[in-house]
Amino acid sequence: RVHGDSSHFMLRSAAARTVARVAAAPRTRALNTRSRTQAGGGHHEIFSPEQNGYLFNERPIPGQKRVRESWELIYYFGMGGSFLLAGVGIAYAPETSIKVWAEEESAARRKRVAELEAATASKSAQ
Repeated sequence: RVHGDSSHFMLRSAAARTVARVAAAPRTRALNTRSRTQAGGGHHEIFSPEQNGYLFNERPIPGQKRVRESWELIYYFGMGGSFLLAGVGIAYAPETSIKVWAEEESAARRKRVAELEAATASKSAQ
């Protein structure tokens, strides 16, 4: 019990130190945070002179065809095939909704009830 009291005191003193540290922090920090959030979250990209705005920093040369790199065709066919395979897989996936299950279960129960009625009718007819 005494150990619990001392740990409680240590937690209270740590909390008091944190509150004191936050209270002593300069107020300009809040202004900076506020201006950052108003300007889109503070993610300001600084453009360097080397950045020209083209994809992969490749300037198109007029009159010349772009030379592909060795990995590009593999990537295009791999991603296209993956999307095609995923589309086929999703299109032929089994129906798992509760409504479809309930309809199938209801049809199976009606079939069992009809079979039982037919069996009892044939026994009573004999």
